[in-house]
Amino acid sequence: MTKNNVNNLGLNDDGEIDYISVDDIKNGNTHIIVLSTYLLETEKQDIATISIEKTGEEQAFLQIEGDSNLYAKNTIIEPIEEKKTLKDAKDGGPTTPIIEVQSLIVNAWFWPCVSYIYAPHYVI
Repeated sequence: MTKNNVNNLGLNDDGEIDYISVDDIKNGNTHIIVLSTYLLETEKQDIATISIEKTGEEQAFLQIEGDSNLYAKNTIIEPIEEKKTLKDAKDGGPTTPIIEVQSLIVNAWFWPCVSYIYAPHYVI
């Protein structure tokens, strides 16, 4: 870590700092943000893609997928919230509560960076 609290990134073990480039590809209501780096002067390696789809007036779905050359196939991250509810046991035994966990998809629209890329003044 440098004195300015920025982490140095070394992806190809050459002793040099590697920088991540960010490209935004827009297709309708979807933005695909590609994170990549140059391993060699002419060889570019994708690291991950961030897909953001506007699904309603104030709704957006976000998904991060790691590149299959670096991560296991189908390594996908989606922001979720967990909702926990207590239920009574149904087996007729003591009333031991059962915790049921339900995953809920998070609306990413209200994240400042997400709503910003859908603003009229945003330019790719």
